[in-house]
Amino acid sequence: MEERQKDWYRPAQTEEPSAAREHDPVGAKEELMQAYGTPEPPAPVKKRRWGLIVGITAGIALLLALIVGTALLFADSDDTAQGDDYSDYGFFQSENGHKITGENTIARADPNPAVTLTFTDRKEDTELELQDLYEKCIPSIVGVAAGLNSGYSWGTGVVMTADGYILTNTHVLEKASDVQVSLTDGRIFPAKLVGCDPVSDIAVLKVEATDLTPAEFADSGNVRVGDSVAAIGNPLSGKFGGTMTDGIISGVSRNVSYGGRTQTLLQTNAALNEGNSGGALFNRYGQVIGITNMKMMTTADATVEGIGFAIPTATVQTVVKDLLEDGEMRPCLGVYVYVKEKSDDAGPAGLEVNSVSRNSDAAAQGVKTGDIITEINGQPIKNFDVVTELLMELHAGDTVTLKIWRNGTFLEKTVKLIPQSDF
Repeated sequence: MEERQKDWYRPAQTEEPSAAREHDPVGAKEELMQAYGTPEPPAPVKKRRWGLIVGITAGIALLLALIVGTALLFADSDDTAQGDDYSDYGFFQSENGHKITGENTIARADPNPAVTLTFTDRKEDTELELQDLYEKCIPSIVGVAAGLNSGYSWGTGVVMTADGYILTNTHVLEKASDVQVSLTDGRIFPAKLVGCDPVSDIAVLKVEATDLTPAEFADSGNVRVGDSVAAIGNPLSGKFGGTMTDGIISGVSRNVSYGGRTQTLLQTNAALNEGNSGGALFNRYGQVIGITNMKMMTTADATVEGIGFAIPTATVQTVVKDLLEDGEMRPCLGVYVYVKEKSDDAGPAGLEVNSVSRNSDAAAQGVKTGDIITEINGQPIKNFDVVTELLMELHAGDTVTLKIWRNGTFLEKTVKLIPQSDF
């Protein structure tokens, strides 16, 4: 098979007749005629013109066929994009409209609030050469094989602690019943699931080991467009395990809608492929600044090259904290909000509603875009930290009372909290 593949790329070759040399031109002519045949006499001029007409006609027909064929090709390749929610974002297929559900039957590990994900600042250090970066970081990259009814879902993981806590993507574990983690030194461990979040696409696994090499993490909030980065993962089901690609940060705070949810991600042109899911995007100090989880492959109008995404470590840190404390994410109101810092003619300070999830009780109770939430359970709300503290003690299904300012009037709404997975 290898030899045949080589022949496909080898240009056609013919042997030159041995007599084709300067000192024997006659012999060369005879040998060439024997090798290639006697040439046909020139065709009459009229016949050449007819052939020219036929050739032009055939060329026009071929051109029309190519135009029609190309139109059909692009029509058939049109994806089912609606707005910015592209079906050809991502590394995985799902029966649920590509929506990550987080559903699996993997054995669970107990949460451990003592474990934290911390950031290290290396701004004053010298950037690593790519060879040195790879040598430093590759021991912290693992393979993740999630057992499914029909085989395995392959992905990548990043070692978070020496005693076996590992980060990966929730979608790698979709519908899985068990997980195996493989190290670069050849060892393989069965893994348990601490928790997974379908909204952020972050999951935490636990293996029974004490001598792993943890990755170093940096705050993605310090990342700028143009920063050099490198991605390390296991593309194509691990066939190219430990692959490193490099590039730059192409964009920050990219709002990517996929499967009915919106994630705020880092954009990079470092090459990513299936199997990179759950891998690391490193800065040039060898620190993780993002967990790679998807790329754009096509839109309704064009194929796409060099647009990959990673979950920022600022997001990862928040999710990991919740998963390690409770094994699940905090409940939520089901609304997107931004901080309105000052009271003015447009309303009081508080959290202004940007949009409301159609799956939420907030939508059912009539919370609307433009509402300003000023209190939750009687406590004034002016930033996200207060909301986080309030939700720490609550669970999905609990109710809260919202004080809302709308069009010059204060209203009260009693709203049931929903799981993050329903957001």
